[in-house]
Amino acid sequence: MLNVADRKLSKDKARDCLVAYAQELPATVRYYDYAGDTTQLPGGSDDVVLADVGRLVIINARLSADDVAELLRPAPPLLWADVPTRCRLFQPA
Repeated sequence: MLNVADRKLSKDKARDCLVAYAQELPATVRYYDYAGDTTQLPGGSDDVVLADVGRLVIINARLSADDVAELLRPAPPLLWADVPTRCRLFQPA
């Protein structure tokens, strides 16, 4: 069983729902999910990339040129990036 939107679905039912989505909304899959490039799988990313900006255009997010530049600006280093992973931030009493 899979939990999808607060519903429990069998794997077969979940697959059927995804197939129906792709068949009923092929343009959404192509231009939103795949950013127009169906030759490869969409990559995962924690950053905003140009394909994400394209998705925002598709949903009519009304971006300005300044918005796009700001979205594509590299994120600052993580606040805790320099703290060693084994560091203890407190000492027990």
